[in-house]
Parts: sequence; C-alpha cells; structure tokens
Amino acid sequence: MKEAKELIEKYERGVCTPDEIKLLQKWFHHLGEDEHSVLSEQELRAAMHSFGSNAQQHINAERNRSRWLRIAAAASILLASCVGLFFYLIPQNAGPELALHTDHLNDVAPGTNKAIITLPNGQSFHLTDTDHGSIAREAGLLISRTADGELVYEIIDQSELNKSEGRYSTIETPRGAQHQVLLPDGTRIWLNAASSIKFPTTFSTQHERIVELTGEAYFEVAKDETRPFIVRSQGQEVKVLGTSFNINGYNDEGITRTTLLEGSVQIRSTHQTGKTGNHVILVPGEQALLTETGFRVHQVGTQQAIDWKNGDFIFQQETLTQILNRVGRWYDVDIVYDPRVDRVQTFSGQVSRSKHLSEVLMILEATGEVQFAINEKRVVASK
Repeated sequence: MKEAKELIEKYERGVCTPDEIKLLQKWFHHLGEDEHSVLSEQELRAAMHSFGSNAQQHINAERNRSRWLRIAAAASILLASCVGLFFYLIPQNAGPELALHTDHLNDVAPGTNKAIITLPNGQSFHLTDTDHGSIAREAGLLISRTADGELVYEIIDQSELNKSEGRYSTIETPRGAQHQVLLPDGTRIWLNAASSIKFPTTFSTQHERIVELTGEAYFEVAKDETRPFIVRSQGQEVKVLGTSFNINGYNDEGITRTTLLEGSVQIRSTHQTGKTGNHVILVPGEQALLTETGFRVHQVGTQQAIDWKNGDFIFQQETLTQILNRVGRWYDVDIVYDPRVDRVQTFSGQVSRSKHLSEVLMILEATGEVQFAINEKRVVASK
C-alpha cells in the first residue's frame, strides 16, 4: 500500500512518468467491463479527486475491529481495487505455486445455472445452461426448462399422476451452481449452491404439501388454505399457507436460519434433543436462528438474507469462516487455512457474485488482515 500511495502522491504533484499515469488509469478503470481499456486524463482526475477526499476516512475505518468495507462507496471501491491490484502476496513458507494470480488460467469463474434432476422412476438428468424445452414426461408430469432457465413441473394427466402417489422427485444443485424451480402447485423455489429439494409427484391427494430441503433455498409459496406448505430442513419444520421466506440450513454451518420476507410462518423444532413444543412464529423482517439450545429471533435486513438470489454477496459482521464457506460453495473451491489466520475476525461489505473468484478475494485482501492464494480448486488463506 505504501508504494501505491507514493504513486498517487506523485500524480498529484504532477511528476508521474507516462508509464506511471497509464498504470493509474488502468487501476481506476479496473471495475469496468472492458479490462483492456483505460480512463481518459479527465476521467482519471475526477476519480483521483473522489479517491483523495475519501481515502483517509476509509483507511481509518479499516483499522476498526469490525473492518468495515464500504464497498458501495465509490472511493472505497477504488481503494480496494488499487491495493488489490498492486499487491500479489505470497504466504510465508509457501511454494511459488501458491501465489495469488488473477490471470484467466488460474482464476475461477462464478457459478452457473446447473442442476441434477431425479424422476420418480429413478432416472437422472444433468442440466446445464444450454438445456431448454421439454426435458422429460413422467407419471403425468411434463418437465421442461424455459429460455430463462426455470425448471417447470406441469401436470398433464391428473389421473396418471394420482397413481404415482408416494413417489418423489428430487432437484439438486452441485457446488458452483444454482437453479430456479416451478412446482405443479405454482410454488417457486430458488436453490442456492450445494442444495437439494425433494417433493412428491402430486400434492392433490394429500392434506399437506411437504417438501424436504438440504442447504439453502428461497420460497415463494402459492397460497392454498386447504393444504399448508411445509418445509422440512435441518432440525426444523416451517409451516406456511402462502408466503415468501428463505431457509439457510447447510450442515457445515451448525445453525439453521429462517428469514421471513412476506406473510407469516410457524417454525417447529425437530432437533435431535427430541424437544417438543418448541415453536416460533415470525413476522416480516424477522429471522429465526435454530441452534442446539433452541430458537433465537431477531430483526434482520431481508435483502442480506437473499443476497445470493439477487446475485450478490452481502456480508454484515460475518466471520472469515462464514464468508469463505459461502465463497467456496459458489465457486466450487476448497478453503485451506494457515493456522495463524484469525478465522473469527469479522468483515462487512458487498460484491457481485458474477465476479471471478480473484476479484472477491482481493476485496478481502484490501483490509490487510488476510491474503489468499489460488491453486486450481484450492484457496489458501494466510495471515
């Protein structure tokens, strides 16, 4: 960071060489779509003015324990980009192959819309972005994929469908993938990476619409007062008539988070302790956290809970482990920690999930608290 600061000060004094000016132009243009183009002199001066008026405030904020990354502010974004581009740090005692690179050969692209569907007869299909139109016909159902990538389950023969009662369909997203699903009752489900949903071929012969979730999903439940919609996930059951909510219940998180956006939900604990009568009812804007000791309910920002659905990472006082768990699932990489790294230190900030992995890691590196190395499908976090 010292060298970057000195170069900026040289520009302000008007003593930068032409090559140094070009380097600054590329740094400040880094967030643009065309990485090969540069800013004009006029645009660079405007960016430098914004940067200079906000840089010290940003640096002071980084020294606070919470390590706030005000990435949404233009000057903070420029600082993070400048620092991230200027330094390619190598962990101590690590081989040269662990150096953080941003070249296309060693970088990792973001996840895509992929899924594995399993029909009631046990047959499975791997879907990619290029699969559209009719996928399969099975047990009175037509399964297709729209041009927007939504997987649609449509009833085409109710009598045949009723004969398949007791049989189930499964949709699974691997690491590095997400998918959207439309169930026959009109309920929409967005599956995050490394998640799955299991549901019966028909709800029409049942008193309840029961689905089983592993991982994370956002639900927009079609209203049906005669058939409550129930989601069974990690240690709990969520019961609704028609509403919008998000459930995060990854096994490696040790906690299940249910966030309500609209309507009302009732949550019952089915925890391994065997407790009964442990219920909570949420109103919009509330999140229930289920741990081994029971439920805790608090107010949250709902957009943070569904950031992944909207194409972002939004971190609010999250530990490094929590952040890298999310990053690892989306980019399908394994995280390796140097023992000296403080894994419970917290960060806040926002970055698009459409960015390559190196860009997300450079934002974290800009705090000066951690550095990363990408080696194919492995990320090493070092002090």
